[in-house]
Amino acid sequence: MSAHKARRVLDQIRGRSYQETLMILELMPYRACYPIFKVIYSAAANAKHNMGLNEEYLVIIKATVDEGTTVKKLKPRARGRSYPIKRPTCHITIVLKNISLYEESVVENSIGLEDQKIRECIKNYVQKNMRISSGVEGIARIEIQKRIDLIQIIIHMGFPKLLVEGKPRRIEELQMNVQKELNYVNRKLNITITRITKPYGHPNILAEFIAGQLRNRVSFRKAIKKSY
Repeated sequence: MSAHKARRVLDQIRGRSYQETLMILELMPYRACYPIFKVIYSAAANAKHNMGLNEEYLVIIKATVDEGTTVKKLKPRARGRSYPIKRPTCHITIVLKNISLYEESVVENSIGLEDQKIRECIKNYVQKNMRISSGVEGIARIEIQKRIDLIQIIIHMGFPKLLVEGKPRRIEELQMNVQKELNYVNRKLNITITRITKPYGHPNILAEFIAGQLRNRVSFRKAIKKSY
């Protein structure tokens, strides 16, 4: 396996929790996911057996891959000839960190309850107003930037047309809904939606789509083919 194939998978799991990483690796359609899955599973098992750590508080803080030696072989051809076969190898490094109860509470306070309420309010609104058969919201992430008198919210979506279609003023309606839920009087709220070019390349949207297909009794292999 080449370092390039492993690197595109490690970029998606860096900074995520152990359980979330296993779910992403099971759903991503890359052949490099299986050996990376075994490396992370082995690292978590060592942390649990040797150090007595809880797997729920493990976070991947470092995930790197370096190029290894290239295995060279010769395949015989006609008339005594041969051509080389090169099989690249790589070295995968995974570092896990234990987040204790105190550190977890610090992380939650840094995110803020206000940000969590904003994200929940937006997701509830999208679920009520998007009528699609697959049940996919298509929200990859919600970015919140705060100033003294302004809150800028950027929603990264895979299918923004499904939210705006039929109601061009739906973004203004969403802004009013968030302001009413959180009682914003002196602070201005601005919401913008950006489209992701390859929605099913994002792990959150891909996992949500496959979960919706499995809920509708679609086989796992067909759900994976539809997401291509």
